[in-house]
Amino acid sequence: MAYNQKTLDGYRQRLLSPAAGGDAPSYTPYSCTTCPYCSGQEPPAYKHLHPSTKPRSPLDFYRHVLVEKYRRVQPPHARANLTRRYATDGAASPPKLLACGPMVDQSELPFRLLCRYYGAGLTYTPMLHAALFARDEHYRQQFLQQTPLALVRQRLAAAAATTQVADEKAAVIDRPVIVQFCANSPETLLAAARLAVHGEAVPHPTAAGADDGGGERYYHCDAVDLNLGCPQGIARRGRYGSFLMDVSWDLLHTMVHTLAVELAVPVTAKIRLFDAPITEQRRQALAEENHHTVDGRQLHYLYTFQGQSYQYDVPLSIAYARMLRDAGAALLCVHGRARQQKGQLSGLAELEVINRIREAFEEDERRQCQCAAAEAGGGVPLTCYTCKNIPILSNGNVLSFADIARLFDPSPARHPAGGDDATPFVKVEGHMCAEPLLWDPTLFSDPAVVIPSGRLPADDEGAAEGGDGAAPSRALFERERAIRLKAFETAFDYLYYVKLSNAQYYEYLYKPKQRTLLVHAKDSNKEKNENDPLDSSEAITVTSRKEQNNFYGISLGFVKAHLFKIFFHNCVLFPSLREFLAEFNSKEEREKEEASSDPDGKGKQHKNSIEYCQQQLDALTEELKAFYEMDLQLTHEAYVQLKREQESHKKNKHRVQQEGGEENKNGAAGFDIFEEEDGIGLGIF
Repeated sequence: MAYNQKTLDGYRQRLLSPAAGGDAPSYTPYSCTTCPYCSGQEPPAYKHLHPSTKPRSPLDFYRHVLVEKYRRVQPPHARANLTRRYATDGAASPPKLLACGPMVDQSELPFRLLCRYYGAGLTYTPMLHAALFARDEHYRQQFLQQTPLALVRQRLAAAAATTQVADEKAAVIDRPVIVQFCANSPETLLAAARLAVHGEAVPHPTAAGADDGGGERYYHCDAVDLNLGCPQGIARRGRYGSFLMDVSWDLLHTMVHTLAVELAVPVTAKIRLFDAPITEQRRQALAEENHHTVDGRQLHYLYTFQGQSYQYDVPLSIAYARMLRDAGAALLCVHGRARQQKGQLSGLAELEVINRIREAFEEDERRQCQCAAAEAGGGVPLTCYTCKNIPILSNGNVLSFADIARLFDPSPARHPAGGDDATPFVKVEGHMCAEPLLWDPTLFSDPAVVIPSGRLPADDEGAAEGGDGAAPSRALFERERAIRLKAFETAFDYLYYVKLSNAQYYEYLYKPKQRTLLVHAKDSNKEKNENDPLDSSEAITVTSRKEQNNFYGISLGFVKAHLFKIFFHNCVLFPSLREFLAEFNSKEEREKEEASSDPDGKGKQHKNSIEYCQQQLDALTEELKAFYEMDLQLTHEAYVQLKREQESHKKNKHRVQQEGGEENKNGAAGFDIFEEEDGIGLGIF
């Protein structure tokens, strides 16, 4: 995925002139002639400024909106993380936020609530397609689930009245939350963002915005994020995400600047780093230079991917971040990898480049303060945020809670010489984690049982403990079972939040819509027109019944995708669990169930009704409880026999492959204690 080097060379020549007396590039502010706010076609002053929703300073946005505004309604683990201090924190440093990142079809509302319950202080929605979101109401209802605004206000009012919470688990709300879009049109992005901020029924304000009647204002989200980091093929085909990095910085600047001026909440952006391929000879020369630095910091940041050597382009990455900041981004999340570094073998992120961006922002802030001091009495126009050192979230290199401590603590004890633990600490306001949360949504709670990522190579600890063919030890058995049982507990928590989200959507959003339709029918006093199907109470009632078929509960496809990840280690030992999840609620199974329970079809529930959705979740929960009980009763002896049987299947599979025969598609899954009822399966419980 090579960059358009001709375009990037133009930006290098335009923005990276040599600084006097040094090798570091000087900073030339990005000038966008096509942006209507920069060219004077539109007033550049920011609209809808308010200290509780869109403060003048990005640092105030971070401190008040993202940290303090909802602190009193955060669950215990999240509150604990907000009070945690690190060695790099100064007396005035704001708390560090741990964020659940945006994941397509994965960071939906129940999963965000689950991560919040276990310590996330900030969440992002899945990446939404701005064009689809702006024009399709069904797309909006299906793919953007949010805690209802009325419920947010209720929770805040209750928290202000008392410090006692009867049920912390049920009281979790998804705030603060950032809605993420992919887009390549400023107008389309603004239309979609306004819908995300103000909802379906509330027109966007023309002045200050919707006031809650007091000092605080509340919208349906707290910021809108522009995805400039997605490296997937669909982003290349759709011309969005990281594939805008080398297309047109004018377009990126205009999209961010448009939201910064027009939107009632701040705009943020998620980005990746630039890089360039180098020869192996060049890599060796640069690596040698890194060994001769005076201050111990690298001069060059190198990596190898799929056999090719690369160098991170630090100056261009800094210029890119500055351009987005100056366009109006109130916060940047920087993924410490380049565009092509995706998938399982992407390697470690280069977090030191994020530090270089931070240092550049700090220098810009110092320079601006010096200029402001020189202008005695000179006012600063509100054409852009006056703060140059905006908040940054890092992204990458976290697989456990211990990794977070290493990121934020520069002490030698945290960073022994050599190895992956030598990763430098990052000078940022917080850290975003995405895929590792899919394997263990409790990661931010500093859990006692650490769930290994499914991306890591399989641990062959059993063989290592006692040699080839030795039985896995009881200690290994207990460790693995603790991981599996925790996965069940996490899955039950997740299903709880799926049901809770469905119930809240039904109570706060769906039912009021039905009542509105009926009230409009009953209160109509005008003379009825029999030719108008909507001009009668009966017709409106029929419409409301039809609307019941459009109850958008949490998609079972999303639910099953999460369960496959959460149960990854369970399914390795017990493939029947994987098969159950794959088959649950299949079309054939559903039709068979409906035919047997209601042969005449008189009482059949629509598959999108609240009753149907909740009953399916109840059935899924009960089935998983049965698997949980069987795993709970598994003995060490049965575990040893099971592992030996699976190892035998692996060897047979390998032998068949070597002989050129048909591959045993089940592989190690050929033996499963949950399925064997005539042998080992009955003698262990």
